[in-house]
Amino acid sequence: MDLEITELIVKSIQGSISVEEREKLLRWRKSHPANEALWRRLTDASYVERQLQDWEKPMSAERQWQRLASKTVRTTVMKQLFPWLGTVAAVLFVVGFFMVYQLNFYVGETKKDSDVRAKESSFASKDEVDASSVRLITNDGEALPLLEKGSMVMVEGRELHHQDGLLSYKTTDRKSMDKERFNTIVVPKGKRYQLELEDGTRVWMNAGSSIKYPVQFISAERRVTLEGEAYFEVVKNAEKPFVISTIKSEIYVLGTSFNVNAYATETADRTTLVEGAVKITGRKKQKQLLLKAGDEALVDDATMTKRKADLDAVLAWKNNLFIFRNESLGKLMEVLSRHYAVEIEFANPSVKNYHFSGRLERHEDIAVLLDIISQTAKVRFEVDLGKVIVYPTK
Repeated sequence: MDLEITELIVKSIQGSISVEEREKLLRWRKSHPANEALWRRLTDASYVERQLQDWEKPMSAERQWQRLASKTVRTTVMKQLFPWLGTVAAVLFVVGFFMVYQLNFYVGETKKDSDVRAKESSFASKDEVDASSVRLITNDGEALPLLEKGSMVMVEGRELHHQDGLLSYKTTDRKSMDKERFNTIVVPKGKRYQLELEDGTRVWMNAGSSIKYPVQFISAERRVTLEGEAYFEVVKNAEKPFVISTIKSEIYVLGTSFNVNAYATETADRTTLVEGAVKITGRKKQKQLLLKAGDEALVDDATMTKRKADLDAVLAWKNNLFIFRNESLGKLMEVLSRHYAVEIEFANPSVKNYHFSGRLERHEDIAVLLDIISQTAKVRFEVDLGKVIVYPTK
């Protein structure tokens, strides 16, 4: 089984893995938290490159494992990803390192099985949640997992297609419902998702978000409820305005593209208009605001304000980027926590007030970003079983 998994890892890295093999590899990854941790390291370009460079140096298996399992993040970002992974050296590295991992891991389990399992229990529970990933909650309260592979989903008597992180309600089945029935999409931390409503409106959902919407728009308004962050491209229909309800505001739309950030942890909702026009009212009936392209509105429990938007920064998440403009480290780590589904702990609370500016690509492994931040923000990081601990540098 060891060599079979090794072969699947190499095939996945080379892009030659079949659907059936990918599913087998995914089952192995999810069978134990340590497997997932190893997978993340072996698919981190900067990490593997350094290991390949050092591979010929004499070193015991125990020392190799200690280096792999080191809690302190030490990664160097590559500008060219995986140009060498098709080589024999890469295959030998994966095979050899996998065998070192197997030997040391199972010896460790034998010696202190209960301690290891107890320490990894919180990470395992997160991995189990991730196995079902995005969830669809039906009008009757049934929760349906939307797995990454494509499938047909029966929703309120309709056969809908789910493929490549998109669920579409735009169907040829135009039979009218006698009353509105609502569905909810719940996107956990560490995931993103796309939704196409029955009128053709597209919704890009950020991590840690949920949206409730009618399966078919029957009422005079096309009304949805959002918690979290989403980008909307609304199909125009002057006779049936599109309305987004959040905890603090309501956004009225005729047809436009815009972003709404309404996480419960934020002190204010932020609506940013890319094109078109929207009208915003506060839930506590404050004044109305009209936005034009390039504007954004901030709505808290008491006030509403309008200002010019930094569109690049606001839409960075949708474009697989992080853009920070003199952002506090506390806020920055909150964003990374949401995107990578990790817990953040500050060894010294004063570190939260450090500030960071930068434009970063959204890498598969959070370690790459932590390394960049540590080089500029005078902090260092330790990663321990799904938790990132932040320390000030001495």
